[in-house]
Parts: sequence; C-alpha cells; structure tokens
Amino acid sequence: MNDFTKDPKVQKRRWWTITTIGLYAVMATLDTSIINVALPFISHDLTLSMSKAEWIVSIYLVVICALLLVMGSIGDFVGKVKIYRTGTILFTLGSFLADFDVNFQLLLIARVVEGVSAAMTMANSMGIISEVFSINERGRALGLFAAFTSIGSIAGPAVGGLILSFLPWGYIFWINVPVGYFGNFNRSLFSSKRFN
Repeated sequence: MNDFTKDPKVQKRRWWTITTIGLYAVMATLDTSIINVALPFISHDLTLSMSKAEWIVSIYLVVICALLLVMGSIGDFVGKVKIYRTGTILFTLGSFLADFDVNFQLLLIARVVEGVSAAMTMANSMGIISEVFSINERGRALGLFAAFTSIGSIAGPAVGGLILSFLPWGYIFWINVPVGYFGNFNRSLFSSKRFN
C-alpha cells in the first residue's frame, strides 16, 4: 500500500479528494434507487411490459455484483486510482447515453456501462481513502464515505420524483453528468504526481 499520508500535496487536498469520491458514491447508489420511480414512465415511452422494464434496474445491479471483486483485484495490480478514474469517465459516458431513449437495447447497454464503471469506483474508493488518510483520521474519513453512500440510497426516490414532476425521465440519468464532469476535470482530485 502506498503511503500518501506523507505527501504534502495529497494531504493538502485530502478533503477535496474524499468529497469527490463521496459524490461518485452518491451517484452510483442513487442510480440504484432513482430508477424505480421512473420505471412506469420508461415502460410507457418504450412500450415495454413492467417485467421487461425491470431489467433496467436488475442489469445494473447484476453487473456491479459480478465485477466488484474483479475490479478490486485489478485495482491492486494496476493501481486503484487508474481504475477509479477510468470508472468515473465511463460512468459519466454511460449516464449520458442512457437518456437517448432510442430503444430498450441501447438503454440496457448504457446501464451495463454504468454498472461496470460503478464497480470500478466502488471497489477502489475505500482503498484510496485508506491510502490518503492517516490512521488518526481514517475512521472519520471512512464514516464520511459511508454517509455519502447512504445519502445516495435514501435520496433516490425523492430526487427521482422531483425530476419526473418537471422533466422527462432521461434527466434521472443526466443529473450524473455535471457531477461526472466535476470529478473528471477538477484539478484538486489526486493532484500529486504520485497518484499517476
């Protein structure tokens, strides 16, 4: 394990780092719960039965479960930050593609991309936090990360209902794009060259 606790650049921006990691945790868990509210709208617009529309939820969860351990192992060999960064880019791309309601198959492909990328970020988040925070602050940092994850799970139905009250269902995916942009292009995240 790398010792980033002695790198002044990493330490200076450690709370920005956990904030960005936390925002991705919110996005990944929000995408699990927010979609349930939108299923009736999606099934109506794409003329799907509800049992078929359930695949939009299920395929995301199945892909995450199937790849979580694999992505953690790859992160150990290749580098947690490299896998995490790739996951954030793919998640933003998958969220962007999910709104193009051309057909059911494209939506499922976008959800698979989101699932793969969510597994990449989830599997490496806690490892990155453990490398960045010293043992004295690690418990607080991991607790904060757990709070972000819980917020995403709890807020999904309320956020989904609010969006669907004013906007088409595709926006439940597009809300991830600004957060993805912030995470990918925010220079404060992993600013030290040692992270590369």
